[in-house]
Amino acid sequence: MYTRDFDAIDTQVQTKWSNSKFVISMFDTVEDIENKVLCSNHIILFIDEDKSGTECVYVITKQKGKQYIFIKDVIDCLVKNKFEPRNKFLEDFTPTNMFSLNDNHVRIFKGFWGS
Repeated sequence: MYTRDFDAIDTQVQTKWSNSKFVISMFDTVEDIENKVLCSNHIILFIDEDKSGTECVYVITKQKGKQYIFIKDVIDCLVKNKFEPRNKFLEDFTPTNMFSLNDNHVRIFKGFWGS
C-alpha cells in the first residue's frame, strides 16, 4: 500500500514540479504541500549543500497578499534554481540554530534529506 500511495503523490508532484532534481516525500497530496505553512516571517533564507558540496543560499520572501511563507514557496524556489541535493528525498524543512548577520533576525532553514 505504501508504494501505491507514494507513487500517487510522486506522480502529482512530478506533474506540478516537473523540473525537480529531488523527490518530495513528506506529504500525502500536492494540496498538503501547497497549504502547509512554513512560517509567518516576511523573508527567510534557505541554506543547504548541493550534490557537489557547494553551500547554496536562497532568499525566499512572502508572496504579495499572503500572510505566510508556505512549503511550496521554498520548493518553487529550489526547483526554479535547479537545486540538486546530496540525498534525493526531501522529508522536511528545519529551522537552523544559525543566525543571520543583520539586525532583522532573518530565520534560516535547511532541508532534511533522506536517501
